[in-house]
Amino acid sequence: MHSLSLKDDGVTLLPKVLSTAICRDCLKDLKRMSVDHNLVTRSPYSTHIHNAFLFSSNIRDLLSSPEIANIYKDYFGDMYILRNFVASTISRSKQPEAALGKPIGHTWHRDTPQFYTHDNLSVCLPGATTFQLIIALERTSPTNSTEFLLQTNNDHSISSHRMPADNDLSNQYESRKLIMDVGDIAILDDSTFHRAGKPDGNSSRWLLFISFVPWFIQPYFLYKEIQSANQFERHIFGHCINPPHPLEKIKNSFRSQLSL
Repeated sequence: MHSLSLKDDGVTLLPKVLSTAICRDCLKDLKRMSVDHNLVTRSPYSTHIHNAFLFSSNIRDLLSSPEIANIYKDYFGDMYILRNFVASTISRSKQPEAALGKPIGHTWHRDTPQFYTHDNLSVCLPGATTFQLIIALERTSPTNSTEFLLQTNNDHSISSHRMPADNDLSNQYESRKLIMDVGDIAILDDSTFHRAGKPDGNSSRWLLFISFVPWFIQPYFLYKEIQSANQFERHIFGHCINPPHPLEKIKNSFRSQLSL
């Protein structure tokens, strides 16, 4: 079993980045929010809360914490903005009426932005373009952890968002469970095929998924409209992004680091 490389495998794991106390405070807020029907999207065994940082000072402090800011600077440079922020859990505990009929993310898929051709075919951006942080607020198990396919971020033979039934990449690539402890942070290349885990008894599995894209890609939400923001938030919300000069080399960007 080799160590995970973001460039070669599409994912890397940074252990014990956040303190247990920070994770505990965020977890308490998520459990409070998860009973509010106006904030959540439900499916069998799962609960999703979009933009949870807008409803919790603890989670917002985590988003702009020095730990996250340092990862952003070291891995993404300064040309990336927030695309999406989702808190998610998987649990066998009884759910209210589910809004969706099937579990969210249970099939092989990838989260890189997709476009559609004139023939209505899904086409995704290539690897090393968009990324997401996965933050463990609770320990994951081999059952409920995210599973991914090694090296699919470098596979150019398939361009769609989901794995076609006639091209099962899971038979060609080694799969790995992303087992995480409290405070761990994983960085996932969005072009890596992955799928959600399954419930592990009545245990919950709260993770934060924070997606970043280059400044020229439209995010899911209009974060630019958030006015009360600190300096780091203003940057990732897109308040301060200006296109680089055409002749200026983009330094300290994630793409340039991967090309070394």
